[in-house]
Amino acid sequence: MDEELRPYSWWLIAPDDDHLGPVVEAVRQHDWVVFAGEEDDPSAAPPVALTLSKTADGRMVCTGMIIGLSQAHPGHVGPLEITSRDLRRIPVAELVGRAIYADQAPEHHAPARRRAIAGAPESLTLKRNPGPKGHPDKHFQQVAEMYRRALEESPRAPIVWLTKELHADRSTVARWLRRARDKGFLGEATPGRAGESVPESSTEGERNE
Repeated sequence: MDEELRPYSWWLIAPDDDHLGPVVEAVRQHDWVVFAGEEDDPSAAPPVALTLSKTADGRMVCTGMIIGLSQAHPGHVGPLEITSRDLRRIPVAELVGRAIYADQAPEHHAPARRRAIAGAPESLTLKRNPGPKGHPDKHFQQVAEMYRRALEESPRAPIVWLTKELHADRSTVARWLRRARDKGFLGEATPGRAGESVPESSTEGERNE
């Protein structure tokens, strides 16, 4: 019997797609630390770039990854296959550790790595696997707060910004936002527009203050 496919949400972004702009902009907003093994080492993991963030408890974690950078090398003649085995060979924790100890990097790399560490933004870590009763209200309060922040940071593509910050796909983020609205942590959505509608009573209260 064939193994059941996992429920992935996916979409295609073509070179001339309007959605490519926010993706490129999201990449440009962060510093990336690039790692590459020896070219003649068949056991080496593929070149990879990581972007780092700090958790609330001060840990440095990987929050973004780009694989397949060998295609951008000037001497490269074509795309190289990346297999599941290649992905398993990427030692994420080890690479984050190497980036943290930037002073031990080669002299010409150390300043760039120190900049990547110093400029790492804070990361909101949400619980991925809810308990038997689902995510607690605090989870959806955080989602609502992050959505409002997304409207300020990326008003043209708040959902793209959220998927990156919350490390979740579009369908998951959309579901969390619906639950946040149902629970009253977000105002109702305005058809055709990102954001939330402000209850009339709240607006009147602000005018009377």
